[in-house]
Amino acid sequence: MIRFKKTTSYSLLVLSHIAKYPSRFHTASSLSEELKIPGHYLRTVLTSLAKKKIIVSRKGRGGGINLRKPASQIMLWDIIVAVEGKKLFLTCVFGFSKCPLHKQCQLHEIWADSKEKMIKLFSSITLSDFAEKQ
Repeated sequence: MIRFKKTTSYSLLVLSHIAKYPSRFHTASSLSEELKIPGHYLRTVLTSLAKKKIIVSRKGRGGGINLRKPASQIMLWDIIVAVEGKKLFLTCVFGFSKCPLHKQCQLHEIWADSKEKMIKLFSSITLSDFAEKQ
């Protein structure tokens, strides 16, 4: 079924932490220490999130990382797609690279319906909602 990358899990953890403290910029080292994420891996996560324009970084004294826009305007779906790409929900549950539409398997319709429900769910949850539950 659906299995998120470790990068996605760390991204959600980092972003929900930042969302709880929106008025301050967070350093990579403080995030690494507070969230128990290895520094080298965290830098990879932060670079990816910055490239996808989810976070901004500010250099110098008082600098660090913060959200590009308010957490109430960032949907979990946007984060998941930014990290995982859309292929996560396009793959067959049996691992086939392409779903042969003319020979639909027993799970095809169930999986298609489940995918739509998951996308709607993740599209309806804001980062601020998610952070409140943490």
